[in-house]
Amino acid sequence: MKPTLFDEITQNRHVQMIKSAIPFADAKRQRMLSAFVRIIELQQTMRMFSAQENDLKICEVEEEPSVFHLLNSVKEYCTESELETIDNFLNAYDMLHAYEMMRSEKGNV
Repeated sequence: MKPTLFDEITQNRHVQMIKSAIPFADAKRQRMLSAFVRIIELQQTMRMFSAQENDLKICEVEEEPSVFHLLNSVKEYCTESELETIDNFLNAYDMLHAYEMMRSEKGNV
């Protein structure tokens, strides 16, 4: 699974190294390492939001982000059933948008 922008900001290669080592530890150390990783991620998250530029931005999107952008962003992490639901919603959204455009064009004539 591809890391999200949030993951890239709140994790570093050291955290990834610890995560990679967890399966090789005994059960007691797995619990300890897992908690340690989450604490580091929480610290990174708190640092990120306490900085001056504290919000995540979508670099590729020129216009204001919409539900359309959000749904397309999460599709990569969905099951087949969830993908079908999202695709159906997006298709309905596109049809409604096209209808509204046609309707507004007729009103302008």
